[in-house]
Amino acid sequence: MIIKLKKKLGVDEFEFIMEGKEPFDVLQEAAQMAQIPDFCPLCNSDDTLELQMNKSKSEKGEFTFIYVYCKHCNAKAQIGQYKSGGVFWKPFAKFEGKVNTKRSGDYDVPIVDQD
Repeated sequence: MIIKLKKKLGVDEFEFIMEGKEPFDVLQEAAQMAQIPDFCPLCNSDDTLELQMNKSKSEKGEFTFIYVYCKHCNAKAQIGQYKSGGVFWKPFAKFEGKVNTKRSGDYDVPIVDQD
């Protein structure tokens, strides 16, 4: 079974393709991707969102963080992973402090090339 899902996020449009033998598994994956937030509930913006990710290295290994970022109010909705498999979206939140959250092992990775 194959499911194609188009999702608009800010000015970008993404096409996700889910494929598998078991229809339930493919539908579950499609449902998870359909839940990508498409507006920021903190400022009600829908045209300033972008999909971003960054990687962080520490003594525990390398970690990848994927989130929807609102350029209007600087809020983020991060994706989480269940230990048993599958993903969920955490609610939008924004950091309101002066602490530098960038650690020496962090680096940003663009998801969409902006030429």
